[in-house]
Amino acid sequence: MKKLLLAVLTALAAVPCFAQSQFNASQYAQWRVPIVSGTAAGGTSIILSLSNAYTPQGLAIPFATAAPFSPITINDNTPETQTPTAVSLGPCPTAGFGPLCATITVSGGFTNSHGAALIPNVGSGTSGLYEAALAAKNGGGGIVVVDGSFGGTTANVVAGRGLYTNVSVNDNRPSSASFGGPTVISFLGSGTCSASATLYLVSSGSATNACSNTTATIAPFVAPRAGTLSGLGCSSTTGGVNASSGVVTVRTGALSSGTFTSTSLTATFGTSTSAADGNFAHAASIVAGQPVQVQITTQSGETLAGVACTLQFN
Repeated sequence: MKKLLLAVLTALAAVPCFAQSQFNASQYAQWRVPIVSGTAAGGTSIILSLSNAYTPQGLAIPFATAAPFSPITINDNTPETQTPTAVSLGPCPTAGFGPLCATITVSGGFTNSHGAALIPNVGSGTSGLYEAALAAKNGGGGIVVVDGSFGGTTANVVAGRGLYTNVSVNDNRPSSASFGGPTVISFLGSGTCSASATLYLVSSGSATNACSNTTATIAPFVAPRAGTLSGLGCSSTTGGVNASSGVVTVRTGALSSGTFTSTSLTATFGTSTSAADGNFAHAASIVAGQPVQVQITTQSGETLAGVACTLQFN
């Protein structure tokens, strides 16, 4: 047991300490742009100037020109929030509005009329979350941070987690279930791992935790709420027999079928006694009730032993 506890602590230390690329949603919520060409109620398109579409740090606000589109909120005398069905970028058709404009199309039509004005009155419809997620995605992946200054909703957070496979959302609002930092989940496999097998680690509180479990339906962790899995880190008391030993993969089960599929979170021990997923863009969004397991594959004559893995659940 002492060896296993030591292995868990070592696994925590093995979680990669890279500088993660983070995007604060609230910073991407502070842009406002004017309407260059408006619409009557029921009209399907408006044109926006993008001359003021920047964060306070001077970073350009990205506009999605393909689905998923970022909702916009119009804050004039007849406010409304709409999700575009098409967005195109091009030169502004009217002088005095800057060089770049966006044509926003809503196939169902705008509920209210909106006139052209130099006053910037159009902004994010998700308090910057969708814009931050798109910026993260365009940068190769990252983490969108939602903190106490976020003015959006939990529904925005949940939807944001499903936007892009290389973007996760950490909900750090005081009202959030994950406030105070992520939960660390532990998975164990004691003793020498069975050779030439596909194995599944068990939870740290299991009565039997030998590294020989082949039950593919095991669910050591079931999500108590919606959240994001990230930061896979593993350790072992003995390294593997060759460079292909100990391929670790985080898998999640679909609520509808219970069928487990692999996520992007993966690492390989090889002959080392540590393994970690060093790609900060790797994360998996899960919903309440969704099961999670950690799979490990071994080689002939395997020597890998005393495996402990941890995941962060935010």
